[in-house]
Amino acid sequence: MYQPQEGQDQCNHCTESHYCPLGAEEMLECLAHSYCLMYRRPTTTLQKGTYTEDDVRSLRKPSDCQVCPISKYCTDGRVTGDCGAGYLCVTGSYQAYSDNT
Repeated sequence: MYQPQEGQDQCNHCTESHYCPLGAEEMLECLAHSYCLMYRRPTTTLQKGTYTEDDVRSLRKPSDCQVCPISKYCTDGRVTGDCGAGYLCVTGSYQAYSDNT
């Protein structure tokens, strides 16, 4: 919750895609590589095998994220790297040395 004005007896609720730290005067935009559920703080890390670009913010739910592309693996909401030699990384992979099946 947040309150931009002094002397008020109630606070405003944060909306989806934003978060409000304790004592906030305004809603803050959800950070890159995460999403914000209504009334939750701070932000929720993306699911394994999903990612967002660095400039994408204000996601509201896990389905707003992109599935990791084939031949890559994704951790902490980022495309982490290429699949290891001799291993198969299908879409949604979260490890470099596993077929994730």
